[in-house]
Amino acid sequence: MATRKKTTLGVVHVTATSPKTNLTMAALKAMHVARGWSDTGYNEVIFRDGRAEISGRGANGIGAHVAGFNSISYGISLEGGVDRNNKADFSTITAAQKKTLERRMKEISKQYPGIKWCGHRDLSPDKNGNGIIEPYEWLKECPTFDVIPYAVSIGVKPADIKGTWKVAAPVPGAEIATV
Repeated sequence: MATRKKTTLGVVHVTATSPKTNLTMAALKAMHVARGWSDTGYNEVIFRDGRAEISGRGANGIGAHVAGFNSISYGISLEGGVDRNNKADFSTITAAQKKTLERRMKEISKQYPGIKWCGHRDLSPDKNGNGIIEPYEWLKECPTFDVIPYAVSIGVKPADIKGTWKVAAPVPGAEIATV
């Protein structure tokens, strides 16, 4: 697989799997291969138990997680993100996952000093051209929480994307803000 030449963007995702689904990296790879990709789209996945695992793409591989940005971005995904009815639901993300996400975002930021963080939905097109990615413009709700203010709250660089946040940026140590 191809290797990224630079890494300037970190993109947080959810796998959009229900609480009844217990993923393995092999199962996630099979889901993504069935969609026509060569491997798991993300570089890394954080499972419900808080375990982080690098995908077959490797940490430096070009992902298939956000069209137009794969060549410069590191994709990290949380297992879950939807309820049993397939509706976006941040409550499916465990405390262990939240703790690991914070740790991994900080570690990845040290590994790639120029990286800035956002959520998958923050890279949706600005349909009305006002310079703000608003909820009605999101192609999907992934990752079901506001990553940009969360990045600020944990002390990593946020991507320079203007959005409409339903909550104020949380203070350091606070729970991840949900929408």
